[in-house]
Amino acid sequence: MLNPKLLVVTGDMASMGLVNQLPLDYEPIAGDVTEAFEETMLRFYEKTYVHTDKPYYYPGERIWFKAYMNYYYQPWRDSLSKTLYVELINPEKEIVLRKQYE
Repeated sequence: MLNPKLLVVTGDMASMGLVNQLPLDYEPIAGDVTEAFEETMLRFYEKTYVHTDKPYYYPGERIWFKAYMNYYYQPWRDSLSKTLYVELINPEKEIVLRKQYE
């Protein structure tokens, strides 16, 4: 917003919506918000590591694996993903098995 003094709010937001939650001296972030946005999004970054007992499996073999989650922002580790989605894909790139684990 170039000039916040020209802002006119009407409708549902004017009564008890977002307008009443902002401080009176609120001003939007000036300049390029890309850097601030990237830093904020990094807090949601999580990476899954999967360990298996063998580098490859033959059809019909039991697959053993253990998965770990690594979080960029450690204080949120108990608030982010709680489900691991696993898909087994054959050489023809078709999903053979799909499972969910907590």
